[in-house]
Amino acid sequence: MIQKFGELQHLHLELSSKCNARCPRCPRNFYGFPYPDDFEQVNIDLQQLKELIPLDTLAGIKEILINGNYGDFVMNTQALDIVAWLSDNQAPGGIIKISTNGSARDRKFWASLASISNVEVWFCIDGLRDTHHLYRQDTDFDTILDNASEFIRCGGRARWHYTIFPHNQHQVDRARDLAQSLGFSDFETRVNRRFDGPVYDRNGRKVFVIGPRDPGELPESVDIQYVKSIKPTWKPQERTDINCEAAQQKSAYVSAAGILAPCCYLDLSRATNLYGHTPARDKYQDLLLPKIQSLASSESWFPEIVESWKKDPHAVCQVFCGRNPKHDSCH
Repeated sequence: MIQKFGELQHLHLELSSKCNARCPRCPRNFYGFPYPDDFEQVNIDLQQLKELIPLDTLAGIKEILINGNYGDFVMNTQALDIVAWLSDNQAPGGIIKISTNGSARDRKFWASLASISNVEVWFCIDGLRDTHHLYRQDTDFDTILDNASEFIRCGGRARWHYTIFPHNQHQVDRARDLAQSLGFSDFETRVNRRFDGPVYDRNGRKVFVIGPRDPGELPESVDIQYVKSIKPTWKPQERTDINCEAAQQKSAYVSAAGILAPCCYLDLSRATNLYGHTPARDKYQDLLLPKIQSLASSESWFPEIVESWKKDPHAVCQVFCGRNPKHDSCH
């Protein structure tokens, strides 16, 4: 269990809360339909990170994951400088894993990223030319392959991450063959556990349905007023046995707004609970810290979260890292 930030071995960073994509079920939107939310669309800059993360702490971190709640690292104009600084100062033999839709920036950017030591890029490509865009809206399949190919050509290590949906499951073998021919080091599949339901375009018109059927719970078209009228519901989880992922990894999360949280899930619960957000219990809001000056300045915060697990765990902890002892089944 983490008691001091000097023990950190894993760091999860969001370099930008901006994104060039419009994936349905992302908390930035309503099944693909963009709507105003209260999250800050910002980039964290290198100076902020230097103030937040002491060099002696960074020197002990073996793995850094760059993957945000809201955005993609390609949107940060200082992305290359930040990744280079992290690489130069993290633990010897460490690794930086970057998850991206890969559909932005030019070849020069990807060539430069390939020159930075200890970087592995996960390109999230969910299908082939005729299917990838059905979930990864506003991304371009050919642009992604061009960028990934340039990254690989210049010596970068790339993994193809493929989320299996009903509409692309027949293409897995072809995509795997393509990944191998392009020089990807790995091809990894994961089954869709995000949702089955409609996909809306920018105008709020239903353009596709992900899953075996349309549950019919949402209309053919939506607008801002409709989305704002929806109130999230919350049912007690009764998951009192918490198996904390952040504790296992000895990890902490820093958002693009420069906010520290035990994990990305707890940071996500800061929002005002518009549709798509996981509600958090108000009595625990004081455990979600305001912006701080350094990881080293808040060493008491994780034990407070741990203390909550004894009687009434934080709702977010129950959802993502809890299990029901009565049924002895993992979440």
